[in-house]
Amino acid sequence: MYYEIGDVCQKVINVDGFDFKLAVKKKDHSILVNILDLEDKFIDGINITNEKTIYTQH
Repeated sequence: MYYEIGDVCQKVINVDGFDFKLAVKKKDHSILVNILDLEDKFIDGINITNEKTIYTQH
């Protein structure tokens, strides 16, 4: 499946009986993964970058 830059996908996950939202956003050269509570309050996040594509794309 192909996602455009700026697309956001969300899924509810359950960890040890607690529900969270996993929100993933595609950016130019990375993806942003955020963990939210069910009221969309930010808990934690990480930006994952493929550095190889940053230096090889023109």
